[in-house]
Amino acid sequence: MNIGTNGERSEVAIASNLDISIRRMTQNDFDVMSEWLSTKEVLEFYGDVDSPFTVEQIKRKYEPRVKGDVPVSPYIVEFKQIPIGFMQHYKLSGEEQKEFGYPVNLNVYCIDQFIGDPSYFNRGIGTLMVQKFLEHLAKYGCRYCCVRSRALQSKSD
Repeated sequence: MNIGTNGERSEVAIASNLDISIRRMTQNDFDVMSEWLSTKEVLEFYGDVDSPFTVEQIKRKYEPRVKGDVPVSPYIVEFKQIPIGFMQHYKLSGEEQKEFGYPVNLNVYCIDQFIGDPSYFNRGIGTLMVQKFLEHLAKYGCRYCCVRSRALQSKSD
C-alpha cells in the first residue's frame, strides 16, 4: 500500500516544516542514493561499510519501489531543497508483527530512514524527519508504526 500517493509518482512534498520537506523518491534520485550508500558514516548504520552501493545496485533495489511494483514506498528528505536523506514505509508481515509484539489483526507499518549527508548528523533533523513522516502516515489511517534503527540495535546488543 502506498499511503498518500494515490498512484501518483510526483515530487510533491508530503510533509514540510520550514526548511525540511519529504517527497516521493524518483529515478532522478538514484545517483544521490548511490553517493549516500557509499559513505562510511551512512553504511555503519544502513548497509555494510565494506560494500558500498553502485548506481546499478540502487536502480535494481529502488526502481520497483519508485514504480509502485512492490509494497515499499520510498521518499527523499530535503533541507532547503537539497536532498539530504531517505525514508521509506511498508506494512509489516504477520510474522514481523509477532516479533514486535503486535497482534496480527492490526495494520502495522514500519519506517526506515537515514540522513545521507554526514554534515547534517546531530542537528535534530532525524527527529524532525520521523515526526513529520509519522504525522503523514497517521493522516492515511496508520495507527501503529515501528521505527527500525541499527544505531539503537547496536547499542542494545
